[in-house]
Amino acid sequence: MKLNINQLKLIEQFTVRDIQNRYHGTFLGFGWLLVMPLLLLAAFTLVFNGIFNMKWPHAEWDSPLGFALFTFCGLMVHQTFADVVSRAPSLVLTQPSLVTKVVFPLWVLPLSMTLSSLLQLGLNLLIFLLVLAGLNEIFVSWLAMPLLLIPFWLGLSGLALLLSALGFFLRDLNQLMGLLITLMMFLSPVFYPLSAIPPELANWLGLNPLAILMEALRAALIIGEWPSASTHLTLWSWGLGFMLLGTWTFKRLQKGFADVL
Repeated sequence: MKLNINQLKLIEQFTVRDIQNRYHGTFLGFGWLLVMPLLLLAAFTLVFNGIFNMKWPHAEWDSPLGFALFTFCGLMVHQTFADVVSRAPSLVLTQPSLVTKVVFPLWVLPLSMTLSSLLQLGLNLLIFLLVLAGLNEIFVSWLAMPLLLIPFWLGLSGLALLLSALGFFLRDLNQLMGLLITLMMFLSPVFYPLSAIPPELANWLGLNPLAILMEALRAALIIGEWPSASTHLTLWSWGLGFMLLGTWTFKRLQKGFADVL
């Protein structure tokens, strides 16, 4: 999939349009991009710090606030994944006017939608880092964040291409995605670390790319540990693998889109 200047401009335009449509007519408008992560972080801190008094099993963060931060770090990743997979199956299907335009590159829609979701994740991470900076927890390992997020974007983009293509022919995908999102919430270490579960089960859950990313982000952002070479290799393998699969599937199935409408 080769990109030219015009296609890059299309991706930019549709990314902006996706964000505008999401917050169109709301009182705060784009302000929700900043308000939502602040509200979530405040809610997590209140619940885990003030009510349940829960602690994350890590010596340096043995506090309820630490539990809120570790959990929020995992939740950011899961929310981005959930946003993409919940919208992807019907994304192209709901744009019949664009499907019938032979010259329009339909793959721009999944890529633009994924970029808008990544923008929300980026703002969440910015607020997250500001909170850590306020706690005097600043690490050089923060520089590893782009190396972790780029393969995540590649994987999400490939998944969006795959689901948006299959969604044309398998209308049940919308229902299945709700189940998948719930399963991934509990099969990924959002509310627990992989170290807290039995090793034989952790080995299987550790194959989950979301789990790998969550654990790597926590280590890099909160603990100050640089991700290992194997972590980078695994994330890039998953990201490129999904991107290649999604691109191939979308190109093969795109020919039949107009016939379905």
